[in-house]
Amino acid sequence: MTTLQQELPSLSVRQLCVLLDVSRSWLYERPNPPTQAERDVALRDAIERIVLEFPGYGYRRVTQDRGRRQREPARSPAGPAVTPPAVPGPPTRRQGAS
Repeated sequence: MTTLQQELPSLSVRQLCVLLDVSRSWLYERPNPPTQAERDVALRDAIERIVLEFPGYGYRRVTQDRGRRQREPARSPAGPAVTPPAVPGPPTRRQGAS
């Protein structure tokens, strides 16, 4: 949409939305994706935090730790989730000596 705004500066946002058959709310709710430079800075900062925390790590351990931190679920401020107790299944038959 911003490319169209640059190419057609005489058209308003409303006119562009009518032209593309989209609502203005759809346009405004769509976030701008981060640029490659912003992703690179975020990656460099994440690596830098790991290296400062663990100075003896090599590139393999830094890569592994970074992946682990990305997959780590967000922790709730209320503490760990409580799992319900296991429900026992039906009793099994024992094979006894005949």
